[in-house]
Amino acid sequence: MANPLGKALLLTDWFAPGYRAGGPISSTVNLVKGLSPTMPMLVVTGDRDLGDTQPYEGIRANHWVAYEGTATQVQYLSPADRRKRIRTILRQHPTLPLYLNSMFSPDFTLWPLWLHLRGAHRGKVVLAPRGMLRSSALAFKPIKKKLLLSLLHTIGLQRRICFHATDATEAKDIRSVFGPAAKVVQLSNFPVQPEARKPVKAAPAPAWKLLFVGRIHPIKGLLHALQVLQYISHPVELTIIGPMEDPSYWKDCEAAIQKLPANISVSYAGEQPPPKVKDALLAHHFFILPTHGENFGHAIFEALATGTPVLISDQTPWRWLKKHKAGWDLPLSEPEAWKTALHHALTMTAHEYEQWSRSAHRFAKEYFAKQDLVSSYKKLFSK
Repeated sequence: MANPLGKALLLTDWFAPGYRAGGPISSTVNLVKGLSPTMPMLVVTGDRDLGDTQPYEGIRANHWVAYEGTATQVQYLSPADRRKRIRTILRQHPTLPLYLNSMFSPDFTLWPLWLHLRGAHRGKVVLAPRGMLRSSALAFKPIKKKLLLSLLHTIGLQRRICFHATDATEAKDIRSVFGPAAKVVQLSNFPVQPEARKPVKAAPAPAWKLLFVGRIHPIKGLLHALQVLQYISHPVELTIIGPMEDPSYWKDCEAAIQKLPANISVSYAGEQPPPKVKDALLAHHFFILPTHGENFGHAIFEALATGTPVLISDQTPWRWLKKHKAGWDLPLSEPEAWKTALHHALTMTAHEYEQWSRSAHRFAKEYFAKQDLVSSYKKLFSK
């Protein structure tokens, strides 16, 4: 049976105007924008960005507010009485489909799951792990995660809800934790819609410009990129954008930066809001992200959408890029492959780079065009 109200509840720790949580925010913002014309959402989220102690300016907490003039409404919850307010919202909308945008969030996933299992909510529940069941993600704080997952499996969560996997790898990860009987729907994330391609970036003078966008955390692989750059003899300017999540890891990165040859310069731009990130992509020649795992990789897609070829690991959904002249997806265990790809990138003529830039943009446009995501997501939220 289809969802008769044409709405769904979406619970997530962070939402726009926040940006520091990265991909999970992009996933929900793009989903909401894509569905709003035909299936407006009710978004329940926190009232402050990741790591902030103060709420967003100009937003009234604990009340429904329209999102960017659409029929979608958002309620930004303050920390005080947050769980009580979530319980009230679920009781007010007991049959609406419920979409949970995390695996381990105490307030926005585990608490509503408990309420659902206790009967406070009777609608369909869809849980998006957002890559948190990857082995690389489970390796961080593994004891607590494994105990919790074991408990959820024991109480039969997999028989009560539907899991949303964004690719075949995540579907496999879900079934490895919750068993083959787990109901899993594989459906790609909503990406940002590629705009018309901007004029090609000028040929490097005096250096090629590389951009890293991601959290300063081992899982994003910044240190790997810096170690590979030690062997590059061409002039390179590397810009790093992302929140300082792991200070000890950043110290290792700083030590690697000190070892770089004089032809490699590095600047850290800190955290930047999405418009600034887009400006940076348009100003750089290549995007580099040796990540240990991405559920979707919104920053990767946004790079491609701006015509910026990418050098990324093979631990993302974006594969076989070289044959499309959109970039390279490389094994982290093969540093020589990274050196070879970088050498190719940094020795391109202006004409060859123009070809690769056009191909990267075309790759993103073709991916977006072939996705029938609106109808697929509406089906996901139906009974």
